[in-house]
Amino acid sequence: MGTFFLIRQSVIKKIGQLNENFFTWFEEVEYCRRVRKANFVIWYQADAAIIHYGGQSFGQISNLNRQLIYNKSLLGYWLLTKNYFGVILTLLLWLPSLAAQAIIQLLRLKKHAYQPF
Repeated sequence: MGTFFLIRQSVIKKIGQLNENFFTWFEEVEYCRRVRKANFVIWYQADAAIIHYGGQSFGQISNLNRQLIYNKSLLGYWLLTKNYFGVILTLLLWLPSLAAQAIIQLLRLKKHAYQPF
């Protein structure tokens, strides 16, 4: 999860900024891929601490819409990296993943709709 990045100016000068074609999800994965490809080293500091209020960007939209955005970002990543196995797999799982989220959403609505006296 790309919650918090510290990036040297020399890296940004060489490979650029995050890819703005990603609305969300996978932009940090794609950036780290470019960093490694440019022979820079990626450090992960496990004991660093920040406050990340996960899910705040998507708190107002349905799981179905969230899944759709996720699928689009994943497909975009596979296309950008020319990983055609990933493209095929994402396309094969596209409808099942949306159907699963739709079912979950319906079950939640039914659960909240029933209010016993």
